[in-house]
Amino acid sequence: MPALVAVGVVATFSAFWRLGRSDWKLDEDAYAQAGWFLVHDGIDTNHGHPPLAKLLFGASEVVFGRNLTSVRAVAAVGFLVSVALLFVLGRQMAGWWTGVAAAGLFAVLPRSMVVAGWSVADLRIDRYALLESVSGPLILAGLAAGWQWVRRGGWNWAVATGVLIGLAGAAKLNSLVVLVAVLVVGVAFRWGRERLAGESGAVLGAAVVAFLLPFAVFGTRAAHQVGEVLRFPTERANEGHLLALGTDVYDRSPWWANLRYVWDADGPWLVAAVVFGLVLAVLSRRRPAVVYLLAATGALMASAMASPIALPHYRAAWTAPLVLLIAIGVVDHLTASATTTTTDSALRVVAGATLAVLVVAGALTMVRLATLPEGDYHQLARSAHADGVRPAKVLIYSESVAPYFPGAYDALAPFDDGSQPAQMVVLDPSLTDAVDAATVERWRGWARSWGLVPHRVGRLEGWWAAP
Repeated sequence: MPALVAVGVVATFSAFWRLGRSDWKLDEDAYAQAGWFLVHDGIDTNHGHPPLAKLLFGASEVVFGRNLTSVRAVAAVGFLVSVALLFVLGRQMAGWWTGVAAAGLFAVLPRSMVVAGWSVADLRIDRYALLESVSGPLILAGLAAGWQWVRRGGWNWAVATGVLIGLAGAAKLNSLVVLVAVLVVGVAFRWGRERLAGESGAVLGAAVVAFLLPFAVFGTRAAHQVGEVLRFPTERANEGHLLALGTDVYDRSPWWANLRYVWDADGPWLVAAVVFGLVLAVLSRRRPAVVYLLAATGALMASAMASPIALPHYRAAWTAPLVLLIAIGVVDHLTASATTTTTDSALRVVAGATLAVLVVAGALTMVRLATLPEGDYHQLARSAHADGVRPAKVLIYSESVAPYFPGAYDALAPFDDGSQPAQMVVLDPSLTDAVDAATVERWRGWARSWGLVPHRVGRLEGWWAAP
């Protein structure tokens, strides 16, 4: 029990400490605005994504105010829910210590974002108000209910599984691939049992109903919005997305882009520990649980890798089941009955070394969290405020800047013609490194023509002039 209490304390600290210190992400601002209008007017200003996560962000803004911390509070609660679910599911699958290890590792391990060599997020993407901060806990809850259905059967578990995974899809569409994994594993493990076809149909039907339910916020436009959401992935894939991986630039993401993001953010030691943890899981005694989690994790990763658009925060969708797999592998080999075989001894050594690397990485991350500084965007805004700058229009190829200046709005440089002057220009190399130099220089030329002066704040290039 003391270990579990310690995990709870650490998880609460990880979820809430200096929650608003990190910079606004561009998507966070878009989802926060969309959530506000959804709650008040039933209008979604962020086309293409399902409404559930945005509705929760909007509700939090209504309760706590329109600010960064209020929308991230949804993510923080989701983080804690994931920790609790990992303990419960880990205990059910492989024992008490597996649950503690899974919850503890999830609470402390880093999950940052690095793009083109630039660190663009602090510590854990789960703390940001992104769609995955809502879909991730719902995926894990769906897997927990699905595990009970696979093991025991029953209409209640079937319906609960479908509802939870359907709601996860209503937060982020590609979460629905987990439904396929659960049904395939469930049918394979329960083949020949009575009511299997009916219960499988209940899982599918409940998922469809739960997915559609949040669209009721649109009233008579609900069917149209569902169609927009279902069409969006194809439209976005056809458009492509510029991204920089290392020193190379792509207009469509290669299949390995998500793996490269993980490598750049986590480094060789942590990546190696994850790989060894997965190997230990495959070699563990918990075969049904491992097959089940591998199917779900693999489905989420495969859907992300098949998309021509990859973003570094996508891995938040599969991080929790991946951590649980690693915990199963490590704990199973460390707690196995003593044997004299060379293979068992070697696996125990590998498990100990893997756990040591993960614990060290987690401890270093907690130290960084305890001393988390202001992000570059916060510092840039502070410098501009000190110069008396109060922009109305901010031209950006960067994360959101307008939220730091009440009354301002962001104009994305690639979609602006430069005819209307901006009072501030902000360029982020994690994005501009993927754009040809002549285009970036044209944006700088606009800034000069508007009488703005360049400033360097951290990695950011800002342009403004004191009034």
